[in-house]
Amino acid sequence: MVKRITATISVFVLLLTCVCTLAPAVKNDGRIQIPIVMYHSVTKTGKSNYIIPPDLLEKDFAYIVSHGYTAVFVRDVVNFVNGKTKLPKKSIVISFDDGFYNNLYYAVPLLEKYGLKATINVVGSYVDAEKGKTKRSCSYSYLNEKELAAVAKSGAVEIGNHSYAMHSLSGRRGVMRKKGETEKQYETALKEDADKCKRLIKRVCGTDVKVFAYPYGSSSTSTERILRSLGYEAILTCAEGVNRLKKGDTDRLYKLKRINRAAKYSTRTYFKLLGVQ
Repeated sequence: MVKRITATISVFVLLLTCVCTLAPAVKNDGRIQIPIVMYHSVTKTGKSNYIIPPDLLEKDFAYIVSHGYTAVFVRDVVNFVNGKTKLPKKSIVISFDDGFYNNLYYAVPLLEKYGLKATINVVGSYVDAEKGKTKRSCSYSYLNEKELAAVAKSGAVEIGNHSYAMHSLSGRRGVMRKKGETEKQYETALKEDADKCKRLIKRVCGTDVKVFAYPYGSSSTSTERILRSLGYEAILTCAEGVNRLKKGDTDRLYKLKRINRAAKYSTRTYFKLLGVQ
């Protein structure tokens, strides 16, 4: 009986050895993992899927630094994929959508304190709507032109396009093609909207915008093609996941995944979702 068991084990070990020998070794294909955080509003007056308090934001930033990660701009990721530069092995992208005033009030000082960078994607019509308003609120105000310029000049922020007036669920969902709209009409509408926000950012910040963030993560089959034709080099989506990129992965730059930072998660729990631990 003992001999039979011993013989069975020997056969199993032999088969396992053969399988391991035949299986190809996993090779390093040059890809690096690039998690992207998606923040929105930072305020003391509420918590939700899109609002976190400033003390939680600081815990997040401290966690990133303490775990040896380097925050990079989206343009740094683009340059890496295009073979123009290298990235730290433990790179992370921090993004903020919509362009809230509280990003300047709370986030920029914390970025500077921890030596981090972020990409803030602004809605052009929100910036224009703040013109002439003297009362500033971390609860509901958006960046005006002067504040947007200050954010850009901080050196800690890269500005992205979040549409001019398509951050809406009325009429069309984000930058999606409307029902009954022809392809030509859609292309004209998207180009005009994206260019209007791009011109605003260029005038106020003096920078050419190369990053576009889909409002609500919505898009149509031709959206990417149209944005590429306008010179955009990367698109931030709302598809959840972690990016694994290598040099030459230019198509993947237009489908960059992010994970929304909801207030319900502790810092440790949220960053485990991103593989940052």
